[in-house]
Amino acid sequence: MARRLVVVRATRFLVALLVLALSFPASAFADDWLVTKLRGEALQLVGNDWAPLNRGDVVPDDRVIRTLASSRAMLQRGNETIELAANTQIRIFDRAGKRFTTVQQHFGTIAIEAEVRNVKHFAVQTPYLAAVVKGTRFEVKTTSRQSKVKVQRGLVAVADGRTGLNAMVAAGQSATVGKGGAFAVGGKGPKPDILSEAGETVSPDDAAKGKAVAPGQLKKIGAVVTIKINGNGSANAAANSAVAGSVGGNGNGGGNGNGGGNGKGNSASGTTP
Repeated sequence: MARRLVVVRATRFLVALLVLALSFPASAFADDWLVTKLRGEALQLVGNDWAPLNRGDVVPDDRVIRTLASSRAMLQRGNETIELAANTQIRIFDRAGKRFTTVQQHFGTIAIEAEVRNVKHFAVQTPYLAAVVKGTRFEVKTTSRQSKVKVQRGLVAVADGRTGLNAMVAAGQSATVGKGGAFAVGGKGPKPDILSEAGETVSPDDAAKGKAVAPGQLKKIGAVVTIKINGNGSANAAANSAVAGSVGGNGNGGGNGNGGGNGKGNSASGTTP
């Protein structure tokens, strides 16, 4: 009899735990990025001060992460990963309730592995471009002069939020957007068309000069454009600047949208490569 009472109480306790877990908001688990791999020294911006980043740390939303020279780090959420190479700085934003993640890359190199079944919820923003994930693995490298997206698997929609030029980049291909708006696509296989914001094809020569073919379609620096992606919704590509030395404040570095990133926030040590 005593044994049965113990079993009943244990069962009730387990049921209570299950109910509690089911009632807990799913977003509390879904938005947690965990540092699963770390080599060398990495930092996180806590308030106005840089603190060490350690393996096993949970990265809160809106937290700036930086790897130093000769260091690497991996953040993981379920089957998704964000790998940071040396001398890289990012900030992650998870849109509450909508499971949409934006990685704001200030400088350096990142590689992203997105979940196969849910690739439409991931985007990367740099001072020069916005990359909306339609594939599962790609790499973004940002310097003081340009950003380059290399696709390993699937498709990635790449756009310059200042000019509206955009292209759908396939596996084995890359897209580069320069400081002056130069847009180029390279790599294996047939090259995708480079389009204006109006959806008209832009010649490679015009794209290399940051020109859109449709009169009036060339956006002013700092404007926000809407990029249509095969009829499956759209993604806003803002041209906010965020570079080293401008990581404080609201995360856009006080930039004027032209990639200059003249921030007045709390500066981090170092400069953009």
